[in-house]
Amino acid sequence: MSSSMPTDLSQISPRQRRRLQPESSSASNPPPSPVEKVFYSDLLIVILLLLPARTLVKLKSVCRRWNSVISSAEFSVLHTSLYPPTTSFPSGIFLHRSSFYNFCYQFLSLSSLSLSPPFPFRSKALQSCNGLVLTCIRDGSNDPRDFYVYNPTTRMSKQLPTSPRIKFDSIFGVCLAFQPPELPHYIVVCVCSTTYSAYDFRINVYHSDTGCWKEWSGNDFEAPYDMVFCNGVYLNGAVHWISLREKSLYFDVVNELLVQMPSPHVSKHWVFGDLCECGGQLCYVVNERRSRAYYEVYMMESYEAGWSLRYNVDVDAAVADFPEMFGIRVEYLVLSVAQLGNEGRLIMLVHAPGKLFVYDLQDGILEKLCDVELQQGDAPGKPQFGWYVTG
Repeated sequence: MSSSMPTDLSQISPRQRRRLQPESSSASNPPPSPVEKVFYSDLLIVILLLLPARTLVKLKSVCRRWNSVISSAEFSVLHTSLYPPTTSFPSGIFLHRSSFYNFCYQFLSLSSLSLSPPFPFRSKALQSCNGLVLTCIRDGSNDPRDFYVYNPTTRMSKQLPTSPRIKFDSIFGVCLAFQPPELPHYIVVCVCSTTYSAYDFRINVYHSDTGCWKEWSGNDFEAPYDMVFCNGVYLNGAVHWISLREKSLYFDVVNELLVQMPSPHVSKHWVFGDLCECGGQLCYVVNERRSRAYYEVYMMESYEAGWSLRYNVDVDAAVADFPEMFGIRVEYLVLSVAQLGNEGRLIMLVHAPGKLFVYDLQDGILEKLCDVELQQGDAPGKPQFGWYVTG
């Protein structure tokens, strides 16, 4: 048995054990005997902590006591802390169908490189972070936006409470931070404009362990107009935002510090940039203004070293091996840059109408992944997928 498994109760504090106790008895649920109390407070918890998350979801239906233990926040934190992700690589990518109002997604597994059938989210997926998905719902043009944190493994979601300090029309971006065991409780960072200027901002932070929003204790700050707060990326304890005109920013979610960081040096004719995390590093992909087929990939090893240009990608040259693409004016779309699990391969997921390709950045080889069938609402000759979130 692995040493990380809680074969004794030393890893579970008395406070956590009290909070994991089953619900109180009722007329239809007689009080447990002394032996049963020991079983449910100690042995049951230890056994359940040894099981994978998908099994725990099924066991919640055994009885109310098991459901109470498994559903508790304390149990969730303990289970996540004991079994953190063994890799920083995403397991896959949620691809959004191109219609903005059609909240329908397909999941691309990066382990098997296979595309799952479409499945609907009840809301728009904004971002994913280490297994949790941040989503939002907006009912009507003037109604406030509701945010949810969704766990695809357990299929459970949590609606974030509203805050009187956060107005819908002032939100410039929200970002999810979650990294067990270092950060076992997820955090949501919301950047809003101030009431007196659209270029002055303040930060509000939601902590799942307290269930409350709080305003950042720091001062309001200015940001250049090209700062993309809606594309924040969490990595190594901080949420990062990119500006190409001035210094970029990151927000330390633990110490609640806002710090400047270097920006990638990109030529003016390179636009349409996208920030992501790849193999434990920040990655910035830019597309040339005059063509949708040429891309540059920048990566940052550390704040001190700054950014470096790693790859130049010519998709037109790569698709020369596919005769069915000849003579067709194609609009390419790079959906993601990711690192495949244990292989360590850096790949670029390229989308053309009706097709998905995988481009190996090291070898410069383009492979056809699969055909994408047209669905109702898809425009012929146009990409079926738009933005994405990693899972």
